[in-house]
Amino acid sequence: MKQDGKVCAKVTTMDIDILEFYISRAELFYGDGKTEPALKEARKALTVAKNYRKEKEVSIRIFIAKCLSNLGQIEESNKEYRGLIDEEIFLPPIILGLLHNNLMAGNDEKVKNNMYLMKLFVGKDEDS
Repeated sequence: MKQDGKVCAKVTTMDIDILEFYISRAELFYGDGKTEPALKEARKALTVAKNYRKEKEVSIRIFIAKCLSNLGQIEESNKEYRGLIDEEIFLPPIILGLLHNNLMAGNDEKVKNNMYLMKLFVGKDEDS
C-alpha cells in the first residue's frame, strides 16, 4: 500500500481491530480521569497506526500531547505538538493545545505567538 509516496506495510483487519481496541481503552481511561493508563494505551495504538493511515496517527499524537499536558509534562506535550507542525500539519487542536500549554506554563511571549498563529489560521491579520 502507498501513502504519501511511501510504501507502507499491509494492514489487516486484525490490525485495525487492535488499533480500535487500544484507542477505545485510551479514551475510556481518559474519561475516567486515569491519564497515565490512557497515555500507555494511546502509545500502543500509535505503534499500530503508523502502518495504517496518517490521519489516525495524527489524531493519536494529538491525544498523546493532551495526556502529557494533563500530567503536567508541558514540554513533552509541546514537543509532540511541534513535531506535528514540523510535518506541516496545522490543525486547530494543535495550535490550541500549544496555547493551552503555554498559558499553563505562564509563557506570555509564546502565548502571543500562538494567538498570532490562530489569527493566521482563521485568515485575519493583526490589524483586524
